[in-house]
Amino acid sequence: TDPEIHRDPGLAIRAWEVHNRRLLAFVERHPERCFLAAVPALTADLPGFVRRVAAKLDLALSPSAGSALFAPAELGQELATEGVLPAWEELLPEALALYGQLERRADLPSRTASREDRQPQRSGAGEWRLARWLRRRGFER
Repeated sequence: TDPEIHRDPGLAIRAWEVHNRRLLAFVERHPERCFLAAVPALTADLPGFVRRVAAKLDLALSPSAGSALFAPAELGQELATEGVLPAWEELLPEALALYGQLERRADLPSRTASREDRQPQRSGAGEWRLARWLRRRGFER
């Protein structure tokens, strides 16, 4: 819940890691039954995403039907579109390594193919905001 995350910001990252490690393990055990897609890629072309899922899984899906159930503005895309801040690399190396594994395994990765290909941003306002947010919540490096 939100109050728990405000008390321990690391809880959200740990929960994300647990969920996504299990997801990755399932995809690796059953690749023929899965379609792994990065949010930025599917938000960029929802009908194309639906077509690719339908083709891989041999399903009768309508590419236009998903648009009514989808709110692309509600899905975060910052990591893939803005790059990784140096502070994230230092604070969350395991989570970013897992993110890279997911990207490399994805049927539809985001625009950045792997963690190694992403270039950290220069220090700036984004990193300053992250550091301030973490300090306010008692999260230390």
